[in-house]
Amino acid sequence: MSANTYRNNVSRLQGQIADLKKKEASERKKDVDLVSKINNLSKRISTTKSSTTIQSLQRQIESKLKEQVRFQSKIADIQKQIANKQKELDRNQTNLTRAIEKETKKNKLTS
Repeated sequence: MSANTYRNNVSRLQGQIADLKKKEASERKKDVDLVSKINNLSKRISTTKSSTTIQSLQRQIESKLKEQVRFQSKIADIQKQIANKQKELDRNQTNLTRAIEKETKKNKLTS
């Protein structure tokens, strides 16, 4: 392949990695917000005297914990995708360097 092809691949992969990192940051923010909500619900439990209200708050906490697991799973998937894209990027950067060196040698020989 030509150096231009590798340059295009490198550029495309860098963009994809940046997009994935944005998604990861978004999911992390959702996770942090959820932790805050869980903490608030826990505080409300400690100040509530009604057993039905306590049960309701506990169900809400359980629901939020399940949601948190989903966010953490998404984050792990995104991190895996980033790692795969980074490997592909590294491989393309190596190939780009080789292609440039090859073109440089070829140009030196023809001049």
